[in-house]
Amino acid sequence: MLFKQLLYFTTVAETLNISIAARKLFISQPPISRQIMLLEKRLGVQLFVRKNKGLELTKPGLILYQQSKGLFSNLDDIVTSVKAEAKSYRGTIRIGALPSCMPFVIKTIKDYKLKYSEVELSLRTDTPAVLLEELEKGNIDIIFLRSFIQKRTNFTEIEVARDSLQLLMHKSFDPNPRQSSVNYTELKKLPFCTLMPKDTWKYNEILLDECQRRKIKPNVLFECNDTTSMMQLIHNAMAVAFLPRPLLDTVSDHIKIISKPVEGLNITVPLNMVYNKDTYQTSCVRLFLNIIKSTLSKPTLNDQNFE
Repeated sequence: MLFKQLLYFTTVAETLNISIAARKLFISQPPISRQIMLLEKRLGVQLFVRKNKGLELTKPGLILYQQSKGLFSNLDDIVTSVKAEAKSYRGTIRIGALPSCMPFVIKTIKDYKLKYSEVELSLRTDTPAVLLEELEKGNIDIIFLRSFIQKRTNFTEIEVARDSLQLLMHKSFDPNPRQSSVNYTELKKLPFCTLMPKDTWKYNEILLDECQRRKIKPNVLFECNDTTSMMQLIHNAMAVAFLPRPLLDTVSDHIKIISKPVEGLNITVPLNMVYNKDTYQTSCVRLFLNIIKSTLSKPTLNDQNFE
């Protein structure tokens, strides 16, 4: 049974007039009459009888009309649903992140784009203060940070990953290439770079406190105000730093740059997704948020509001 035959039949059944049906379908009358005849032949029943005032459905014709009407109604619903969903997969998601969060962000948006290729993504890296301000203004939809920075009731923060703090260094600085970790006694030989003026995430504070407890004084030669500058020093074999392991993925030369844990210091730091629950979120942004939430490894993890 051809779809075209059902379409012609249903239109005639609704108008009970081939001339009117032809105008509605923007075709001439003969093709409609011919397709209905073919449909009657296929089914082996008469669908219409002629009356003085036009056509009238036979009992089999009425049954077919009722079934066909439901079919086309379902088809309309399908088309409407598909169009609605298609709109959800268009638009722009504006994402801000710290450099150390970018490997996670890139992997996430890569998976997202494989499914929803028409969604555009705007990426920005900056300091926590700037990212939070842009989120507050509505210039960014979602940001990825390492910890609570400012407490605001309209922000929702969700821990989406945890990353190990390790010693990132040029291969030439590795004190013992055969070992999988770095011993504390070897730290004083290495040229360190730390964050200034304030290490918000206490990366260096953790390490320096432990060194002080062990009466070891690291050789701090550089201070930087961001991790991007620190990674440039590391890449150029000028310093080592105690940073989240994913920062290693932000440099192109993975052969020369390595990471090793400090022996006995197994520290992990959170990677948090933050968004403003009081601002309007487009369908594609909501979809992005829901995808990340659905992949969390901790099923009991709940959204945490800044308090």
